[in-house]
Amino acid sequence: MDDPYTLAFNVTWPFGRDQWGMRRSLLRIWHKDPRTPGHPDPGSHGDTAGWPWPRLDASEVAYAEFLAGMNNDIDNLADWFPGLSMEQRAGRIKQLFRLHKGHCRPWWRHPRWRFWNWRLCPR
Repeated sequence: MDDPYTLAFNVTWPFGRDQWGMRRSLLRIWHKDPRTPGHPDPGSHGDTAGWPWPRLDASEVAYAEFLAGMNNDIDNLADWFPGLSMEQRAGRIKQLFRLHKGHCRPWWRHPRWRFWNWRLCPR
């Protein structure tokens, strides 16, 4: 089952620990994924906010599929990914795009800081 909630922050008691050495939770702040329908990348598993990595827009998904399908003498990506189908190559290229966007994303653009999606839960 795909859960729309991700733990954004855990506020703990400043003193006292339990038997395993962990601090007791005072307040938990959960980020609820908005689940926008019609996402251009069906491989995102419902995470439209882009928590683990930034999501790709429709032009980036189309460009990744274009690169995966190119078979010419100059830029043949099939040589870089031997034995993979076009869908698998497109998935790898999309993952490279996500990693690059995540590396270049400023800290304030992470979905953790979208406070309008936060849900408070005591303990």
